[in-house]
Amino acid sequence: MSTERAIRAQLNPADAAFETRDFYLACFLRCTGYGLIDLRAEGRRKVFVFRDRPTRRDDVLAFYG
Repeated sequence: MSTERAIRAQLNPADAAFETRDFYLACFLRCTGYGLIDLRAEGRRKVFVFRDRPTRRDDVLAFYG
């Protein structure tokens, strides 16, 4: 089970989460209004956990596009 699925299983459907280790994507998501739920350590790196939205896929593609 992926980490994203594990987080989704723990939360209500209304509280679905998306996570990334990409600092610049995290900054972009935060600036576009995504709520930061959690920030956890994974070794020397951090994992940013955001409240998910139905438009997240398009938002992420816009960032990388």
